[in-house]
Amino acid sequence: VFTASNWDAEQTVTVQGQYDNISDGDQSYAILLGQDNDSVDRRFRYVNPPDVSLKNLDLTDKGTFYISAASGDTDENGVSTTFTIRLSSAPDDGDSTTTYDNVTIRVSSSDESEGKITHIDGISVVAGDNATLVFTASNWDAEQTVTVQGQYDNISDGDQSYAILLGQDNDSVDRRFRYVNPPDVSLKNLDLTDKGTFYISAASGDTDENGVSTTFTIRLSSAPDDGDSTTTYDNVTIRVSSSDESEGKITHIDGISVVAGDNATLVFTASNWDAEQTVTVQGQYDNISDGDQSYAILLGQDNDSVDRRFRYVNPPDVSLKNLDLTDKGTFYISAASGDTDENGVSTTFTIRLSSAPDDGDST
Repeated sequence: VFTASNWDAEQTVTVQGQYDNISDGDQSYAILLGQDNDSVDRRFRYVNPPDVSLKNLDLTDKGTFYISAASGDTDENGVSTTFTIRLSSAPDDGDSTTTYDNVTIRVSSSDESEGKITHIDGISVVAGDNATLVFTASNWDAEQTVTVQGQYDNISDGDQSYAILLGQDNDSVDRRFRYVNPPDVSLKNLDLTDKGTFYISAASGDTDENGVSTTFTIRLSSAPDDGDSTTTYDNVTIRVSSSDESEGKITHIDGISVVAGDNATLVFTASNWDAEQTVTVQGQYDNISDGDQSYAILLGQDNDSVDRRFRYVNPPDVSLKNLDLTDKGTFYISAASGDTDENGVSTTFTIRLSSAPDDGDST
């Protein structure tokens, strides 16, 4: 309000910048000076003073988090990785006299099936996928270590990327750190790369409908192990079956007769893992002239072994062929001696075998 007595005295307007919860950069605004539409002095009535343009600077001294790179990848064998985090400055209430209050960072895994948080500064985390880092006026410059352990799954899914999510503190009194989101830590969980291997020989030959058999051998690449590097134990059991028992049946495992020819098991232990076990398959006869028939001996994975290198690892099947009976007996049949006719004229023809009947045992 300007009067005849104070018109030439400067009046001061004080404007205070306001804090918001948004990282929105510097924001322009104005102090609006409104015209006087009622003054008797026509020189000033309806004259609009120019507004005053201002800018509210975004919080430029936001708190910073010093986050180290991860020490390495995790993997499905349970290998862990670590990284550290600390504040760039002590939490402060902003009045420049007292340093206090905490900055709390919530930590979680983006995919706990790939990696779980197990420790914060060496202290076990009960819920592996959720933990907190608390920085105070006394420990803000001490690095806190986060330990993440790779998780095993039952899927051959290759290396999987995931992240440790660092959540912002929305309640800290220190406005430099409030609502400031620390960068997440990207990680990779390596697929189980040292999967157990099976050494499987080629089949000794084809089977055929005369009952000719073939054999192949199989053994493990390493002893079954529980993975703790101290005790070797447990078995690896491979289920063996024929894809078509009308063409080929499993008759023996290491010389021992198999009762059900189309189903058997190979059991490898800590003591026999490197001994080749022999599978014998016998060709089967059918009454059909169907040519040579392909089939396979199916080797099934062990889904229960404690040894994660072999659990769920499917050995390659063994492809075989059952040859059709190629030396089938022949009949020699003569041509008819002539036609018959309605006068009762007869005709004849002859028939004999090409070879003596034989039981196939060459004796």
